[in-house]
Amino acid sequence: RRYAFLEFQFKGIIPQGNKRTFLTGHDLMAIMYRLEQYIKAEAAEKKQEEDGNKKKEEKT
Repeated sequence: RRYAFLEFQFKGIIPQGNKRTFLTGHDLMAIMYRLEQYIKAEAAEKKQEEDGNKKKEEKT
């Protein structure tokens, strides 16, 4: 459990100042929101990359 906790801190999902072993409900809601934003950002980045590749193919 501790490894997963530190891994989430590394990715920036849990704030670095949070050193408690146990999380409150508010912490969990904040973590879920950050995870959702992280996933959406990755999806948007992939879509932007695909669109860029399509435009390059159309130009050639």
